[in-house]
Amino acid sequence: TPRNTATTAVDCSALPDAGPDGSAGASGAGGAGGSSGSAGSSGSAGTGGADAGTVVTDGLVIAEVYPAGGNTGAVYTHDYVVLFNRGSEPVTLGAVVLQYASATGTFTAALLALPDQLLQPGRYFLVQLDGGSAGVALPAADATGTIGLGASGGKVALALASAPLSGCGSSTSPCAAQDIIDLVGYGTSASQYEGAGRATAPSSAANSMHRKNGGCIDTNDNASDFEVAAPNPRNATMAAYDCSTVPDAGTDAAADATPDVTPDVTPDVVSDAGLAHDGVVIAEVYGGGGNSGATYTHDFVLLFNRGTEPADLLGLAVQYASVTGSFSATSSTVLLPDFTLDPGKYFLVQLAVGSGDGEPLPTPDLVGTIAMSASNGKVALVRSWALLSGCGAAGALCSMTDVIDFVGYGTNATQFEGTGPTPNTSATKSAQRNGGGCIDTDDNAADFSTPLPLPRNSQTPAVDCTAVDAGVDSGTGGTGGTGGTGGTG
Repeated sequence: TPRNTATTAVDCSALPDAGPDGSAGASGAGGAGGSSGSAGSSGSAGTGGADAGTVVTDGLVIAEVYPAGGNTGAVYTHDYVVLFNRGSEPVTLGAVVLQYASATGTFTAALLALPDQLLQPGRYFLVQLDGGSAGVALPAADATGTIGLGASGGKVALALASAPLSGCGSSTSPCAAQDIIDLVGYGTSASQYEGAGRATAPSSAANSMHRKNGGCIDTNDNASDFEVAAPNPRNATMAAYDCSTVPDAGTDAAADATPDVTPDVTPDVVSDAGLAHDGVVIAEVYGGGGNSGATYTHDFVLLFNRGTEPADLLGLAVQYASVTGSFSATSSTVLLPDFTLDPGKYFLVQLAVGSGDGEPLPTPDLVGTIAMSASNGKVALVRSWALLSGCGAAGALCSMTDVIDFVGYGTNATQFEGTGPTPNTSATKSAQRNGGGCIDTDDNAADFSTPLPLPRNSQTPAVDCTAVDAGVDSGTGGTGGTGGTGGTG
């Protein structure tokens, strides 16, 4: 790259690990022979500079892969990859390329050079790729390419721009580990992957592959580090995600490749006091959207901050299970975005559409695809790194340790908070938390009623819970540990 004196100055102090000046001069000793001494050749790049190519990419990982953009049933119009800096130092993206190869093929010159910018610790970077017509538009992308990802299997890699992967990646000619910054092999036939197994490919266009704990988990094992969940495209404008506050984030060299995300079987151990999501509750559940005679076209879940401090929704998820069924970590889940919900404010999550009856909802704050029952079911607000799975049915109740709030609606719900579930709902009735969302005594039967649906969004004026007889939490945990027991009905 030719540059002259008119070229804008480069500030080396802003670059990570540029290397101390003194190290570079070490091999210049040969010039000491002259009294005025030429200083000698400055020698090699120096011990500090030699490591720069490694350090600038430390912590950079592939956090999410969505390979079904624009396909039938897709949530978003384009494939995308989310990058994440899980490290403690800024990463220089200009030194990195994104590459893709088919499940059994080799990497070629099909790559995307990333822009020359720093990605700060805890920040995301959204790369929009090839697309189609189905779905909604992605949030503003930080980089755009035309690579098309295989929906059922493939390999996505990050490599140095100075040494991109080429002619490797097949079962007989795998790429050398030292040439890879990060690699995700997904689908049952992927010929190269990290660790003991491949990441599970989504079974539908409604899901993507997520690195666990918001991108923080990296044990160099695709099978254990990734899970399938609803797409959550995140870009560089989103607030930083602090991996130091995430349990068991893992380390690159960790011998234990299995993160500890198993819920504690004792329901009333943990209190949510002091966490960023204090006060967030499920304020309304409507599953009759679009049904015959429906009030509104779409199902929806309404969240509400009944607390006194702003709540950060990033790292939380909404999950649904049928009235007698179990929750699944790979379906009926919506991950919440980086959004600060102020006290007294609502957050509207629009879900599946029915046959078309009803009026459109107010502008939703988030769109998902969960289809809920009009009359009964179960909805949970959970931490996204501990999604409920295989629990919620009679005889196998979910632990409340990582549940922020839980609503069993309809008289036959197999799990609920407190003494019983809410009454049945319908195409013209929703389950609404009393007091505008302020009442929370950890008892679904007492806290909810079933009037006409009342969808509200983040633009709705704030409700002052101090003016409402809001009741108090039972003190047994953020979701009321009593609810776990009460589910036996």
